[in-house]
Amino acid sequence: MSAEPAEPIGPAVPRGRAAREGGTGADEVSAPAEDPASGETPQDRGRVLRLVPAAPRPTALATPPTVPPPPEAMPTAPLPTPGPRIPSAAAPRQVPDDARTAVVPRVTDEARPDDAEGAPVTPRPAAPEPEIAPEPAFTAEPEFAPEPAAAPRPEVTRRPEVDTTTAAPVPEAPKAPAQAPTPARAQAPARTPRPEATTPLASPRSDAARAGEAVRAVWSRLDDQEDDLAHWFAALLFSLAPGLRAHFPTQADRAARRLLRASIAAMSAVDRPQELASAVETLAKETRALGLDASADEPVGVALVGAVREFAGELWAPGADAAWSLAYSLAAEPARRRAATMPGVVTGTVVAHRRLSWDLAVITVAPDEPVDYRPGQWVTVEVPQRPRMWRRLTPAGAPRADGLLEFHVRAVEGGWVSRSLVAHSQCGEQWRIGPAEGDLDADVTAERELLIVAGGTGASVALALCDDLAAQAAQGVDVRPTTVIVGGRTPEDLHTLDRFAAIADDAPWLAVVGACESDPLDLELAPGTVVEAVTRAGQWLSHDVVLAGSPEMIRATTAALLVDGTPLDRIHYDPFTEGDED
Repeated sequence: MSAEPAEPIGPAVPRGRAAREGGTGADEVSAPAEDPASGETPQDRGRVLRLVPAAPRPTALATPPTVPPPPEAMPTAPLPTPGPRIPSAAAPRQVPDDARTAVVPRVTDEARPDDAEGAPVTPRPAAPEPEIAPEPAFTAEPEFAPEPAAAPRPEVTRRPEVDTTTAAPVPEAPKAPAQAPTPARAQAPARTPRPEATTPLASPRSDAARAGEAVRAVWSRLDDQEDDLAHWFAALLFSLAPGLRAHFPTQADRAARRLLRASIAAMSAVDRPQELASAVETLAKETRALGLDASADEPVGVALVGAVREFAGELWAPGADAAWSLAYSLAAEPARRRAATMPGVVTGTVVAHRRLSWDLAVITVAPDEPVDYRPGQWVTVEVPQRPRMWRRLTPAGAPRADGLLEFHVRAVEGGWVSRSLVAHSQCGEQWRIGPAEGDLDADVTAERELLIVAGGTGASVALALCDDLAAQAAQGVDVRPTTVIVGGRTPEDLHTLDRFAAIADDAPWLAVVGACESDPLDLELAPGTVVEAVTRAGQWLSHDVVLAGSPEMIRATTAALLVDGTPLDRIHYDPFTEGDED
């Protein structure tokens, strides 16, 4: 039998032997009534919560008990008003309010064994309590005066009387000390709510989590429509704040797409602190590159939410406006603070422009203030021909004593900035140069050998790293063996080979290989592409690999190295962006 939890017990009602002895009535509690729905008797339901050991109960009847009628079938006549109360030390017996749960004994007209016929009903003296014996069915107690004969007794369905003289006694139930009078229930201290259970949406952390989840849920379904959404975003932004149009380049869609992408990335990470730091860094760079101040936050946020809502359709759930607005606020504020602490933009003057071919030029710039950068890092530049369009360029070589910056620029097909730099840049024009960025370095402390693969203008990165290694070797540092493979389409693309050769003359740790696609008969160069030169040279399983070049070249070289078995975690390159195609 399964034990069911008992209902909480209210104040004990004095009845039975306790009432006759003047007790408090806490010794016994009336047996629970039979469950009309299941037909289970108290014995079938298992343990009954009591304050003291249960008294023996008669065994189950041979005949099924009468099921009490439903509440609507119960008589509505009021119970008879009791007569004058006989003074007694015992507390009065209370009549239960619910007739369905009250055990109402059937009082017959037959003479009881201990009453004389016709004798008045008098209180019985309390007998000494022997061993616990079966208690007869509830009998009339002498705590009320005899009822008037004229008072009608309400018709109540009664339980059949149990013959206690033949019923076998039930063994005494074991004592339950834990359920004895429950002072702990009354004396228990007030519970304090757990921290996580108190107003979960009132804390900023929970609001940020809800906002971040809302942004990720919608954007994961719209990222394939980024181009169209960015165009809509720019149109809404310029209609809300026409003055912001001057902060965007002529081809505004690309800049709007970068701003939209950076904003969404930061908004999606408002509940992820580690991701939020890097996302805020990117957003701060985009807003600073466009020259947007705090006054642009509101129109940008309104245009962004409006554009996403337009494309979301049924994905836009109720409350999404508030969640997206909150996410933008949580992302824009730290981005604004980070932009204020970034190194300032430096102005530089073009002092040399040497055009090597129709699509390749070497440009030297003298900054007004020294530009702090590590070998291998890149900077962003803005030129007069393309205002508000920033192009990423890597200084060729390590920082120089005179502070000059040398850039190798190739005109990219369809590129707005690169083509203007190669064809139209002139000495004396003013450039704006942003802070240095990038994580590539030579890491002389590593034990594995180093392979540097450079394609086209990526030779600027390789030249800067080799200059750095040579400077450390001159200071007595034990530089690890390094191999440099430089590739180009034409011999003009390999104009840096002479500088590599000059470094290798005094550096036994350096080996340089050039690869040319258009001149397979040159005996000093490896034929084919730079990727082919890498694969023909053998496997590079024990090398750290640094890649620099166009996005296509980096993808192809990475795939070839992985096929040969080079672990991915040993291949390093700066992530390229669509800005490299300008």
